[in-house]
Amino acid sequence: MTRPSRRPRRVAVLLLLALTATATLFGMTRLRHFVFPSPVTWDEVRWQIAENFPSVPQLGTTELAAMLGDPAGPRPLLIDTRAAREYAVSHLPGALHAEMIEDVRRLLATAPRDQAVVLYCSVGWRSSRLAADLLQADPARSVHNLDGSLFQWANEGRPLVTPDGTPTHRAHPYDQRWGRLLDARLHAENPRP
Repeated sequence: MTRPSRRPRRVAVLLLLALTATATLFGMTRLRHFVFPSPVTWDEVRWQIAENFPSVPQLGTTELAAMLGDPAGPRPLLIDTRAAREYAVSHLPGALHAEMIEDVRRLLATAPRDQAVVLYCSVGWRSSRLAADLLQADPARSVHNLDGSLFQWANEGRPLVTPDGTPTHRAHPYDQRWGRLLDARLHAENPRP
């Protein structure tokens, strides 16, 4: 009795490994700064957000401050998409908390259709992901991500409040790596490693 050749199986295994490695490398290349523990810069964060969420309009902190400071203009719906522990430290005045897409949709269900929506998180990644989901479901709605999100806002000395409305200059740094983008003097606690 002749033994069957193992060559076709080896070729199939090698091909599968090559495809898996290619897919993994593509994913890691695309998300390299979120996967590897390299230093984080604003340029890297903005590049990653633009690369991964190209359909999400980015609203600058200066533009948002002007919108919020104009008593005659329409007020946008501000949604903080960070974790509850981050929101509990501080958030933008008037911002509502909704870290899951279902929570965001519930808030939008009660908002006027023509009201602009501005999502933010620590640096803009989580909020851009949720904004992309919202825009895909309802492209006619005016949804923006706050460029630089809460860290940029805080670094510029713009107002933050605690849940009871008390003004503060402190912000949750998320973790040690991402907290590098927040001025160290503004850190509310030691970030997790």
